[in-house]
Amino acid sequence: MATLGTYYYDSSSFTNATTIYDDADLTTISQNGWYSDNTIVRQQISGVLYAGQVCATPTPVPTPTAPIPVPVPVAPSPVPSPVAPSPVPAPVVVPVAPSPSPVPVPVAPVPTPTAPVPAPTAPPVPAPTAPVPAPTAPTPTPPSSFTIWANSSSGTNPLQGWSSSTAACTGTGVPVTVYNSAGRTTPQQAYNSGNALYVDSGLTTLYNGGNTYFKDAYSGGNYFQVGPSGFIFTFSACP
Repeated sequence: MATLGTYYYDSSSFTNATTIYDDADLTTISQNGWYSDNTIVRQQISGVLYAGQVCATPTPVPTPTAPIPVPVPVAPSPVPSPVAPSPVPAPVVVPVAPSPSPVPVPVAPVPTPTAPVPAPTAPPVPAPTAPVPAPTAPTPTPPSSFTIWANSSSGTNPLQGWSSSTAACTGTGVPVTVYNSAGRTTPQQAYNSGNALYVDSGLTTLYNGGNTYFKDAYSGGNYFQVGPSGFIFTFSACP
């Protein structure tokens, strides 16, 4: 039998609708079944409305008329025979044994649990620490020395060189001992490593060459310039 209810669909007409819902927000899909607006009827399965069919006009069914009953003659009721009263049984008394009184059962006392005694823990023994060796100061590099030839007529202290490389290469000059801190034993080694020249072995006074030209041999050899801070530059061979 059809059941009246309020439902909602996602179209302006039931004919074009695709799904029947239980709520106006169209969030709850109605259950599977047949739905009609009294004009067409459509079946919905898993949220999908199938094609509509035109509702058939019901054919009226005539209401059946009950036949008029024919009265049946009623036979007279028989008169019941008198019934003798049933004998009443005498009451029987059944002796009942008295219920035994409960005997209390002794209950053994439950011992109170005792917390376990922790085993004594030995104090940690510190691991022996190896002695840290005292830092050793690096061994200083002893100063080294070599000889250069200077211009004896410069009249300076320390002696300076010549005013040009040509004058240095052709002059004789006098030998002068100079010192450095990096173990260099020739002017070329000091020039290549960028080490300054000192007047003394204690390396306290830089050799002021005044940017003049010196040489590394009595005759010929190489010429080079020494600056005010004792550094060598423009090292080259005499022609």
